[in-house]
Amino acid sequence: VRVGKKEYSAKRILIATGTSPTMPDIPGVEHTISSDDLFHVPEMPKRMVVVGGGYIATEFAGILHGLGVEVTQLYRSALFLRGFDHEIRVSLAEQMRARGIDLHFNALVNRIEKKSSGIRLEVQQDAVSQSIETDGVLFAIGRHPRTFGLGLAEAGIVVDRRGYIKVNDTFETSQVGHYALGDLIGRVRLTPVAIREAVQLVRYLFGDGQKPSIDYAMIPSAVFSSPAIATVGLTTEQLDDQDIDYEVFSAWFKPMQFSFVPPARAERNLFRLVVDRKSDRVLAAHLLGHDAPEIMQTLAVAIKAGATKADFDAVIGIHPTGAEELVTMR
Repeated sequence: VRVGKKEYSAKRILIATGTSPTMPDIPGVEHTISSDDLFHVPEMPKRMVVVGGGYIATEFAGILHGLGVEVTQLYRSALFLRGFDHEIRVSLAEQMRARGIDLHFNALVNRIEKKSSGIRLEVQQDAVSQSIETDGVLFAIGRHPRTFGLGLAEAGIVVDRRGYIKVNDTFETSQVGHYALGDLIGRVRLTPVAIREAVQLVRYLFGDGQKPSIDYAMIPSAVFSSPAIATVGLTTEQLDDQDIDYEVFSAWFKPMQFSFVPPARAERNLFRLVVDRKSDRVLAAHLLGHDAPEIMQTLAVAIKAGATKADFDAVIGIHPTGAEELVTMR
């Protein structure tokens, strides 16, 4: 490894450089910022357009709105957070709009101009062109592997068509002694996943020699939107693709702590359990609500351990909590 004029050698080299924000190739993009840049803006804008529909865009839209910024979120497809439970996504969009976040779907930014009054975006939404005036534009449209300038090709390290480093079941690349893990290999791009991969690689190389074994299919995750989403297991759309026979139990309710606040601030929770009809095993859980990530961390243990709907029904709920809805669904 060469750093400046210094060279370093080792029996093993681990590449874990992560990813970088992807920016669009459109006129005026130099007047915008990425999600990394947001932490370094000199002052809070009064108005902000957030472009994107994934974790980062949706979380920052809620954070900025909570700080008093007038937020508009644009996304190119019909509904944001692709890959999550559809009903959860619909409910989140409704509640974000109720809070005052201006959501625009099927919207594509074509051009950006710096004006004396701020920044103007030319946007095409549902084949109709319009202009949006704002004080700042945040692009959170995705991330790409941070491999530029590393010399991977010269080192003979193979990457896929998206630029992610290819590794085997021990996280070794195409070159012996060269390893890679985390977001850089493009499996599940979550911090706890990268940590688990690293722990298992260290154990394999310097411990008991046991090969890494991670179940990527049942990893709980959360979107810290407003309100938050938490999920584990497949969505009903994914189960349909696999022709699995299932039924859905759901609860749509107002948490007690929101019973005495104005309607515009009154969050509603949506909890959904997906159950295999034949085995009664709970295949997935999809939660929307303020405490959803906290509830999901423990709930995921039960689901990964193979709990059935009957197991859930046999547990007595703690009242008054939102989580008790998970054991009272009929």
